[in-house]
Amino acid sequence: MLETKAFFKRKESEIETENCVAEKVIRLSGFEFDRFSKNLLQDWHFIRDNQFDTSHDKEGRTRCLLVIGEGRSDGILVNSEGSDYARYSAFLPNAEDMLTVGRYPALAELNRKLTAAVDYIAETAGTANPEGRGVFNLDDDGFTFGIDLMANAALRNIVLSMLDQRPEIKDWELDKNELIVYRALDAAALAEDLADPKITPSDMYAYGYSWDGMIPLGKERALELFDKGHEIFRLYETDAEGVVDSREDIETFDGLFGVAPGDCKIVGEALRGIRSKTQERGSDGKQSVMEQIKASRQAPGEPKEAGAPKNKKKGEPDL
Repeated sequence: MLETKAFFKRKESEIETENCVAEKVIRLSGFEFDRFSKNLLQDWHFIRDNQFDTSHDKEGRTRCLLVIGEGRSDGILVNSEGSDYARYSAFLPNAEDMLTVGRYPALAELNRKLTAAVDYIAETAGTANPEGRGVFNLDDDGFTFGIDLMANAALRNIVLSMLDQRPEIKDWELDKNELIVYRALDAAALAEDLADPKITPSDMYAYGYSWDGMIPLGKERALELFDKGHEIFRLYETDAEGVVDSREDIETFDGLFGVAPGDCKIVGEALRGIRSKTQERGSDGKQSVMEQIKASRQAPGEPKEAGAPKNKKKGEPDL
């Protein structure tokens, strides 16, 4: 988000501008600048002393003074046309930054490279990953836009600070030459998008699993999300879970599955807001997912898979 000041006109049909050249920079104290900005038609000594530096040149450009104040980022362009007051004036936002960049072209080029690198990271990180995770090689010149972020710690810290200011970036970490970036996801919307319409949180609680950060899934939905790259968990009736490593892990397990997309508090609230779907037999005579799970088991009790984790904290995957 860019915050600045601007001068708006009502129902203007076009933006009219003039080419101008700031012949001289007049630096005032913050107090003097504030007084000047509120009394432009008053006579000012600094305008009188420099009135011959304002006019129109042979190329049609306006020669003017740039007035800025200490501690003020904006400035005012003044063309007095031989007067002691600001006969013509224009507000110039971020004037101090423009002066700095104009004075040092190399700084402007570095700023362009840093901005390009941060924009690239923020706009591409995690877009192809369902969990919003992106990895960048800092040794890759194609990524760093000609900036050696591995050798230059100062520039690297500037890039990381700039990333902290991007709202779409949740977090980042450095691992040797890799920058790992995590995109901020809308956990509530993601929970609704990933949810299995055939399984509700109530079904999951009745099954024996109670962590609110997990979205419950049936086998069909678990296979579908696994193929899309999501990390899928087997859920156990002992309130534990285990990571799925292959499609076979899903196909051979007779129980519920789950996916945990992010902030467990937000996900839990989203899950509780998802409308419950009926788990009874429909008019087509098909069994619900919970009925299929129950029917697939020879006897009630622990999950068939050996080594199901027990006595561990909720949400902690098995080892």
